[in-house]
Amino acid sequence: LAGAQRQHRRGPIYRHRPTGDGSAIVITAASPLTITSAVVNNAGGDITLAAQGNLATDDLTINANVTATGGTGSINLYAGDTITQGASSVISAASSGAVLLSAGTDYNGGTPLRNTSNGATRYDVTLAGANNNFGSGTTTVTGNNITLTDVNALTVALNATGNSTLRAGGNLNVSGTTADLITITTNGGSTNFGRTTVGANLNTTSAGVVTQTDALTVAWISSIQAPGQNITLDNPGNKFIGVFSASGNRVIVVGANMGTDGPPPPNVVPPPPLPTPATSPPVLTIAASQPAASRPAASSQVAAADAAASSAAGGSGVSVSLLRESSTQVSGIVAVLVPRGTATTGSGFTFALPEDIAVTATTGAPVMVTLLSGDPLPGWLRFVPETNSFVASAVPDGTISLQVVVSIGGRSTTVDISVPSE
Repeated sequence: LAGAQRQHRRGPIYRHRPTGDGSAIVITAASPLTITSAVVNNAGGDITLAAQGNLATDDLTINANVTATGGTGSINLYAGDTITQGASSVISAASSGAVLLSAGTDYNGGTPLRNTSNGATRYDVTLAGANNNFGSGTTTVTGNNITLTDVNALTVALNATGNSTLRAGGNLNVSGTTADLITITTNGGSTNFGRTTVGANLNTTSAGVVTQTDALTVAWISSIQAPGQNITLDNPGNKFIGVFSASGNRVIVVGANMGTDGPPPPNVVPPPPLPTPATSPPVLTIAASQPAASRPAASSQVAAADAAASSAAGGSGVSVSLLRESSTQVSGIVAVLVPRGTATTGSGFTFALPEDIAVTATTGAPVMVTLLSGDPLPGWLRFVPETNSFVASAVPDGTISLQVVVSIGGRSTTVDISVPSE
């Protein structure tokens, strides 16, 4: 059934206990534990392997196959120091059970305790066998530097003080905290980020689409490569604090503090402030109900609006006017007028970007949407990348006055959202 090689102190302890799905296998050693014979549980029960203790020598080394099949059997690996795997061994949780990996944890006879002998230092987990299969459940891993390889899909919850490298031969779902994070998928596998905090650099290479289900924070450089695939990171809670680069078919990125602590993202031109007229901003005199011939003509901006495309998007009297087209040197300006009373009734509105901007967004260049200050959009306003439109719901009481920056590749456009003047 199983085998282990004792290295120091007393030998391994083999223990079997019944569970709801079958018989669990527990192998512990109050010393380094090296698995040299296959450990197999076909009854749907758990497998627990633990090098108990809190010394630097309390390592768990797996040199033979560890397999849990059937039911919801889980694989639990503990070590007071490191967890490593021999090149020829395979770890397989072919059931729907979870996988728990905890380096720097004393199993303590079934009541795990964090190793505090070296200042609560966490230790490395290196399970890089090419044929590993961690199953369809979540792999929860605690340690310092983490390296995991799965021949199929992989779902990981990280709790790493060091760097993490994740490789999957199918879809990859990742969440948690780490310093550097490297993710690689093959065989068309997608990459999805749950709530993830990367304390240093993010480097993602994805054979499929890149998406997210929760906010992603990267403290320094972000590099996301998905050749021929869409990259959609549009959670308003994102924070890409350093340099950001992405390459894919269609790239849409929404994030706060974009590049504030490092060089700006490539080819992104910071937008200049909107012109400050002597009186009320001329954009406020463009009402959706006014014919073009009756609009004030004293302002060159208003004249430009008459010559540009001005359209109602989403109905309800919303007016969208392109006042100035963007270029690599000059920021564009779009004026959006919403019906008076919208902010007092708590109603919503929607509008699409002007066609010239929307066309640019389909070229695959990164799309980044923030407030003019660089902060995320407020909770009542969101950008819908599929339609290149903004949707506002339950607008808070008060006067609507908001400036949003839409950056696409090397061009930026400031969208001024307001209500018409009296």
